[in-house]
Amino acid sequence: MYAAMMAADGDATERARAISVAKIQIGRSAKAIGREAVQLYGATSVTISSMCL
Repeated sequence: MYAAMMAADGDATERARAISVAKIQIGRSAKAIGREAVQLYGATSVTISSMCL
């Protein structure tokens, strides 16, 4: 994101490329965070279930 913001002063092609790269990285990060959240939620549910037995 920082690189995309810094490219705002450059030409349109450089700016478009920087924004595209930022969008790709944001998508990858969101996917990884989502996977970790599902894993954490599942582990929490298993822990709580085993405590209730």
